[in-house]
Amino acid sequence: MAPEHPNGFGLEEEYFDSPLPLLTREEELTYTKDVEHTRREFTHAILSTPLGIRRALETLHDIQNGVLPFGRFIRASQTEPAYATKNGQPVSLSESAIHKRLPSTLRQLDILLAQHQYKEMAHIALTLPLDIDKVHIPVLKELRTTATHQRLTDKYATYNQARHNLANGNHRLVKFFANKYIGKGVSRADLCGEGEIGLLRAVDKFEWRMGFKFGTYATWWIRQAMQRAVDNQSSIIRIPLHNTELETSVRSYLTRFQEEYGRSPRNTDGDIWRLEALSGISEEALREYFQIFNLRNTRNFDDLMPQNKPDKGTPDESFTLGSILKDTHTAEVPLTVHQNDIRDAVIRVLRTISLTCRLPFKIRNGIALTDEDDTSIPERSLLKAIIRHRNGHRLTKDEKELLLSYLDLQGKRDIKSFPVSKLGRAPVLADADDQYLGSLLVRKSENPHGHRRRRILKPVDFFEGATYTLDEVSTIFAVTRERIRQLETQVFKKLKNSERQSMLQPYADAALL
Repeated sequence: MAPEHPNGFGLEEEYFDSPLPLLTREEELTYTKDVEHTRREFTHAILSTPLGIRRALETLHDIQNGVLPFGRFIRASQTEPAYATKNGQPVSLSESAIHKRLPSTLRQLDILLAQHQYKEMAHIALTLPLDIDKVHIPVLKELRTTATHQRLTDKYATYNQARHNLANGNHRLVKFFANKYIGKGVSRADLCGEGEIGLLRAVDKFEWRMGFKFGTYATWWIRQAMQRAVDNQSSIIRIPLHNTELETSVRSYLTRFQEEYGRSPRNTDGDIWRLEALSGISEEALREYFQIFNLRNTRNFDDLMPQNKPDKGTPDESFTLGSILKDTHTAEVPLTVHQNDIRDAVIRVLRTISLTCRLPFKIRNGIALTDEDDTSIPERSLLKAIIRHRNGHRLTKDEKELLLSYLDLQGKRDIKSFPVSKLGRAPVLADADDQYLGSLLVRKSENPHGHRRRRILKPVDFFEGATYTLDEVSTIFAVTRERIRQLETQVFKKLKNSERQSMLQPYADAALL
């Protein structure tokens, strides 16, 4: 659906049914001079504000340093009359002259900026015809709450109205070229919009002193805007515009080649030489054309898949390449569900074992902790409290109660019986996720397989679900490696109990199938 116009008409109706006639030469000159005059006034108004001249100076420095392209931000002109400086000396606005004086002018502007001479800076900046459309938007936004904003807005409205006065008389050009591009994958409304963009671009770039009619100049910009829209939206792979023009020029000779040789040309040396002799286009350009032709004929892999037809009871189903390729990165749904069931069963069985044994066992083997068990101490919260205490942090009231409950299971009634780590305090991870439990310094062998082993301190970050060594787990609970191994052995013996085995036996049988 075409977008609605503020006056109530659709965009297509405005372009295709516009009663406005084409402008005469005298009307074009009047409107063009009006655009030039209002643009110069708006530019001077923007540069007269301290914020505007600072923004312009930053943009000019970026142009000199190569950060911004010269042609898109400087309005160089061979025909526009030169600006006159205070001493009456004219300054050329040609591209070569602007390039030559840009460094010295910027040094002069920097000196005046340090002296806060903004009016003098604005007069000098006019000798560097900066495209004010690249600067005025951020300036107007920042000056929105000031009295200067209304004056600048009025200047811009006058300038914008002059631009549209020149463009409104050339909507029939947009209509004419939009009809030529219909049927190439872009809707008529989109072609109208792209043509309008090209038309306004022509208004900004037009130099009336060169003697050409505006309609002749705008034709190129309108066609280019529409062609770019067709190239960008109608093809799977975007072809650059200059290559599209090459494709158009070569295509006119393909019919002659087919008439002469009875077949279409192929991407071989012989056919390229024959086509070069026939068309006069260089060999390099023809080879580039065949590369473009191959891209134009790129097809979606899904189009090559067989499609089921609804005959003889076969369901109408469309196959895609993704539906038959195996995803090696994602586990199958039945397998994932089975693994989750096994994990939940193991957690239920471990709840029947004392917390003193099962907590080191879970950390050692990467089994998920839980805080939802109402019959025992919350494991995740307890482990965080233990690591904070081992690091020497002051515990909260809730953390102290958790730690005392855990020590009471071991026959200890004082937190001092659970020592703080003598290795120092480990740094805490910043921006860690919910699985992070804490960090501790652990003694590790620098060369565990060598004859001369040296133990060094390394920080270890503990995450729920990860497996850890005997050294790392023993550091958490302030016991030896051997004690952790003994607790692990006790858990394995308890799991061999007939009652616990019966809870896990169904999953073992399913694994053998």
